[in-house]
Amino acid sequence: MMKHMVPIAPEMDEQTFQRFVELISPIIERSGGRTTMEKLVEDHKRGDIQVWAILDPHSPAGVSSFGITRLVVYPSGLRVMRLDHGAGSLQDAIDIMPEVEEFARACGADKMRIEGRRGWQRIFTDGWHEVSRII
Repeated sequence: MMKHMVPIAPEMDEQTFQRFVELISPIIERSGGRTTMEKLVEDHKRGDIQVWAILDPHSPAGVSSFGITRLVVYPSGLRVMRLDHGAGSLQDAIDIMPEVEEFARACGADKMRIEGRRGWQRIFTDGWHEVSRII
C-alpha cells in the first residue's frame, strides 16, 4: 500500500491528537528546549506551521508518522521550507518526501532544510535539501 501524507487541521480530533502527542513528545524532549507541545499547538492554530500525517490503517489512530513544516522567509528574500520535526518511521519520511517537496515548491520555497540527525545527510545529497544539526 502506498502511503501518503495529509494535512492535519488545527482542530484535529482527539484520537489523532493523542497519536500526535505520543509520537512528537520524544522529539520535543530531545529538542533541547527549542519547543514545547503548547508552542507547537499554538503555532499550528495560528497557521505558522503545518502538521502532516502519514496515514496507515494498520497503525494506532490510522497514523504511522507525523511531520511539521514551516516556511521561513529570510530578509534576503530566500524562502526555505523547513522540516522542523518528524516522528514515526524513517521509511515513511523518505517515501513521502516527493509530496513534501511538491508542497514546498508550491509555496515558492527555494530550498528545503531538514532539522535533524546527521543520517539525513546521507539521504539528501542533491543540493536542494540542506540538513542542519543543532550541536
